[in-house]
Amino acid sequence: MIKQVLVTFLLLFTQLYNIIELVRFMIYLDNCATTKVYKEAMEAALHAFEVTYANPSSIHKAGFLLRNDFEEARECIKKFLNIKSGEIIFTSCASEANNIIVNSIKDIKKKKILTTAVEHQAMNKPIDNLVVCGFEVIKIHPKGGQITLDDVLTKLDDSFGFLSLMHVNNEVGSITRVESIAREVKKLYPDIIFATDAVQAFGKLRIDLSEGNIDFLSMSGHKVHAPKGIGCFYAHDTHLVKPLIYGGEQEFSLRAGTENVPGVLALAEAVKILDKNLENNYKYVNNLKNKMIASLKELDGVNVHSEGEGYSPYVLSVAFDNIKAEVLVHILEQEEVYISTSSACSSKQKKHMRVLEGYGYSEKEAEETVRISFSEMNTEEEVLKAAELIKKAVKFIRSVKK
Repeated sequence: MIKQVLVTFLLLFTQLYNIIELVRFMIYLDNCATTKVYKEAMEAALHAFEVTYANPSSIHKAGFLLRNDFEEARECIKKFLNIKSGEIIFTSCASEANNIIVNSIKDIKKKKILTTAVEHQAMNKPIDNLVVCGFEVIKIHPKGGQITLDDVLTKLDDSFGFLSLMHVNNEVGSITRVESIAREVKKLYPDIIFATDAVQAFGKLRIDLSEGNIDFLSMSGHKVHAPKGIGCFYAHDTHLVKPLIYGGEQEFSLRAGTENVPGVLALAEAVKILDKNLENNYKYVNNLKNKMIASLKELDGVNVHSEGEGYSPYVLSVAFDNIKAEVLVHILEQEEVYISTSSACSSKQKKHMRVLEGYGYSEKEAEETVRISFSEMNTEEEVLKAAELIKKAVKFIRSVKK
């Protein structure tokens, strides 16, 4: 009996030791996939699990007090986005938010949709599925990385009812100036519904929704140091929203189900931190990205896809000639350096090829492309170390191929 207990203890100790060692030495550069949770956000969630764990829809005092905290969290996000009219609706994730947004346009009269060939699958798939409902979908293929107002207006006319443009692409990092584009589009076509997937922009770029030209905007918590399982979307006019989930009156009767209070309160805490540090974080991360680019360019055959002002500093897309991205990712993980080939939502099916080819890259270059994504939690030391390990791995793979 004692022997079994000792064996069990040793196994548990070994597992714990391995976890500690992984966290201690890991260089995590896959922040577009998910981020480390802020301590303050974690504490807010834990408090909701342990202390304020009532149902905010209950009519008793515990529920009423929690409802106040819940609505304060909503107001925190609205203030962060400078929302003057409209509402924030909480969901389980941005994918659910995007599906609600697209579901909300199924009955519009104008059955033409303008979007891009590089949207996240959570927006791309629901839009494509509307074809069976009689919609025609037109897609913009970006030229030079950025989607401009001219790209939009060249294709747009009064027959379109819905326009969806991703704010920051999750694989390449190209920035679409959705606020200025929405402003000009609404001058010409005031009735068009304008939506944006802002998952990789929220908490990283300053977003201002005060003008009311954007009708829908989706966000995700775990991309900005809040827990997984919480997302939300902005609706300028809640009367446009058609729910996917029915059953209760939660979220203005637009998203039934008991609210994820720990997730919402944690997201609000993360937003408070981001609001204070957003501009400084941007500069800091931009410096990290530039140092990574400068170091990687010491190699021959390096093709950087996301360099310059038109790209988010949080995302670096780069291809190495004659190096399969998947091979490089797996070699680096042996050194506890974590990058990716694409969106985590698409990597298993290799659907990232669709996005990169949508930007005009060849199939070969798409297969050679990795995504390195930063956060303010990364240090210059680990970024430079990761760059050296990447160069070492590339040289090794190339030497083996010779």
